[in-house]
This record gives sequence, C-alpha cells and structure tokens, in this order.
Amino acid sequence: MKRILAIILMISCVMLSSCTLPSLGRNSQQDPNMAKLNEYRTGTDGVKIKFLDKLPPDQVGQNDILKAVFEVHNAGATDIEYGKIVLLTTDANVKVTPSVNEYRLRGKHMYFVEGEKTTEEFTVSVSGIGDKKTTLIGYTCYPYQTKAVDSICIDPTIGKVTVADKACEMKDMSFSGGQGAPVAVSNVKILPILQGNDFKLRLNITIENKGGGKVVSKNIASSECALTTKESEDVDSNVNVDVELSDSRPSCKSYLSGLNDPKSNKGYIICTTGSIKQKYASKASIVVTLDYGYVSKELTKSISIYQ
Repeated sequence: MKRILAIILMISCVMLSSCTLPSLGRNSQQDPNMAKLNEYRTGTDGVKIKFLDKLPPDQVGQNDILKAVFEVHNAGATDIEYGKIVLLTTDANVKVTPSVNEYRLRGKHMYFVEGEKTTEEFTVSVSGIGDKKTTLIGYTCYPYQTKAVDSICIDPTIGKVTVADKACEMKDMSFSGGQGAPVAVSNVKILPILQGNDFKLRLNITIENKGGGKVVSKNIASSECALTTKESEDVDSNVNVDVELSDSRPSCKSYLSGLNDPKSNKGYIICTTGSIKQKYASKASIVVTLDYGYVSKELTKSISIYQ
C-alpha cells in the first residue's frame, strides 16, 4: 500500500507545477542560457558594412546633394559599445558630412541569432565638376574580443609504461570555423617538458587574422579610427592576451606582428606552465582571450559626375 501511495505522489508532483523534484546532480544546475550562448561564438566575421542600393547612386550632377547610406552589421559574437564608420572622398570638389558616424551594436546571441544591424547615413555634396569620376571610401573601426574555450588533456605519465587505463590522451587541438571574431585561434600544439621529476607543458597557440582588415589598438578603434595605421606597427602591444589553464595562468609571450602581414596573416603565442604536480592523466579547461581593435578593409564606390 505504501508503495502504491509513493507512486501516486510522484505522478502528482510531475503533473503539478507547484512540486519540484530534487536535483539530479551537477549537470542539472548548469545555466542552459550559457550553453546556448556558446553556440553563437562561431565564424570569422566581425562588423560587416555595405552601401544600400542606389545610396549613393552611380551618377550625380554638378551641385547635387545626395545620401550615402551604409548597412552596418555586427556579425560576430562581441557587443560593441563604441564603434565608428568613416566615409572619405578622393575629390576636393566632393564634400562628405559628417566624415565619421558612431554606432552601438550587439553581437550574436540567443536573442540576436545573426547579430544586430543598423544604418548610418552621410550627406555627399558635389560643388564642382572636378574629375568626371570620384570614389567614395568607407571603412569601420571597432573594439572586439576573441575567446576560444575548450579542454585539453594533461598527462604527466606520457612516455611511461602504466598499468591503469588513462582518462584521456594528450594531443594537439584544432579550432575550425573561428570564434565569432575576425581574429581566430586556429590551433594549440601541446609539448611536454620533462626535467627529472619536474613536468611542465609548453603551449604553442596559432592566431590568424581572418577578417581581411588590420589589428590595431582598442584606442585607435574607438577614437581616431585611422586608416593610415602602419602595417609594421607593433601588433603585440595592440592585443591584450589572456591564457587560462584550469585555475592558473601560464607565462606567455606574444609574436603577433604577422597578423597584419598579408602574406601571412598569422601570429603565435607561446606559453609555459609552472610545474604540474598531478600524477595521472586528466582533462583541464583552456580559455584563450584576445582583446584588440579592428579596422575593416576598405569598401569603395565609384560615382560618375556629369554637368
């Protein structure tokens, strides 16, 4: 009889919203929203810009005043609080006002699956005939973040004969598809360092510039938005690097100058852990976070001027 009553009570709890069952362990306490957010940290886009159709038109007359309108799309996974879009002209007889607009855009997440979009408008005035053609040049600058999160195997018994089965196998990692940012972590090579009884790891992390633009400091991205930033500028000082392995931070050195080299578009971060005391193979979380500014590649529009 007691068993029947217990079964009836369990069925009643399931049917009534006022009843709750006890927690079934650690996984049941995880925030489902956080797991959902990680799904959108993919791709190699940051902010994408394009001219709206016929804004500006392909042909304008002398003394015309027209509108140039950009669609600005944050297609990556970082919210932008302070971005800038710039429109320039190569003709002294053509004036653009304002030359810079500011925007705020949220990145991809569960409520904005494709990222937020907006439009930015400029006024273009043609005061004289000048050249028969003029070119408008647009680009955007913005601060951004790349975050790669995964787990690696740490095996202090590597190269040793062991009787027990290992919990995991230590091997290199590859990240395909990017992390929802124009700068991507592409792979991590794991090299064991054995010195007597001392066991350490060296992590060789490859970084790639996938967005077609330039990596700059966050200050340039949010203030000057300068297209004239030298490609040979010290990129290492422009990128804030943070590497976390479980609850510790290894010692790291950045070699990122190649990110702005069109022949390479690659850079490297070399990290060395402290002495690892664990005795058996186990998995550990690794988080690579990069904070930087980014200047998109130029977007051009050719316009014919007639009398």
